[in-house]
Amino acid sequence: MKKRYYSLAPLFLLAGLLFSSSLGAQDALRIALDHLEQVRAQYGLTSEDVSAPIVSSQYASKKSGVTHLYLNQSLGGIEVRYATANANITADGRVSSMHIDFVPNLAAKVTNAMPVIDAQSAVHQLAGALGLSLPAGLKVKETLGNVAQEVLFDAGAASLEPIRAKLIYQVDKTEGVRLAWEVQWYAPSADHYWVAAIDAGNGQVLENDDHVLHCNFGDPAHADHAAHIGYSPRQGSLVFKQSETALTTVMPNTYRVFPMPVESPNHGPREYVTDPADLIASPYGWHDVDGEAGAEYTITRGNNVHAYHDIDDDNQSSD
Repeated sequence: MKKRYYSLAPLFLLAGLLFSSSLGAQDALRIALDHLEQVRAQYGLTSEDVSAPIVSSQYASKKSGVTHLYLNQSLGGIEVRYATANANITADGRVSSMHIDFVPNLAAKVTNAMPVIDAQSAVHQLAGALGLSLPAGLKVKETLGNVAQEVLFDAGAASLEPIRAKLIYQVDKTEGVRLAWEVQWYAPSADHYWVAAIDAGNGQVLENDDHVLHCNFGDPAHADHAAHIGYSPRQGSLVFKQSETALTTVMPNTYRVFPMPVESPNHGPREYVTDPADLIASPYGWHDVDGEAGAEYTITRGNNVHAYHDIDDDNQSSD
């Protein structure tokens, strides 16, 4: 009797190809760009409008295999501020969804394509608008040498971090598009993080956002409550009440917090929560900042947040 032996290697190879966990980075980008070209007319976009977006972020979900891709519209290698698109691409190469917010006929709307003022002048223009002082000659800490002429300035005691400036395109109130310097400046008091757009032609401050959240709880409490529906502590709650679900062994990525929707220590006890990070915003957890597996911090610092107790009042973490 003859015995027949069959190799299972091709079957395993095929299964690996069919059920690959996610796409490669270049494959995902190609699929996204092809889809952009196919649907651009629906958004009034020209082929040039979608021809060279810049990848601002890209990652693949370990659980679903979906690749999440974030793009910035650009012209000549310079990004258009707030002109973005994001695509979600399945492991088998389908675009499951795409949101597009690009500027139609971008090139025709640009009113100034060459900078008249340099990055240092733009920083001084912002300082003047804010009523702040800077060293007369800002020291260049690093020049990144890209198309956007990105540069870092050492402002000494005037900023907690180097002041960053780069060329961007800014959509103005008339729907025109102006070449501008985007300036990022962290105030020495740590209570402001300005991200401004300074017109690269005339130095006008086109926009200035403060990325530090300031809370205002109004006037101090007073005794006249008769005509108001106000705050009333929940009966039975104790400030900083010990959680009855305390863990004897704390798991990784576990935090002891006042979980939502608890408003304050007066409204409920602290509890342990595990893996609370949003998979889209923080696919590798709260403590990752480089988009690759593995935490960069073990303190309360990570994805867009650095929360710390400023014991010495020097705007520095004690950890």
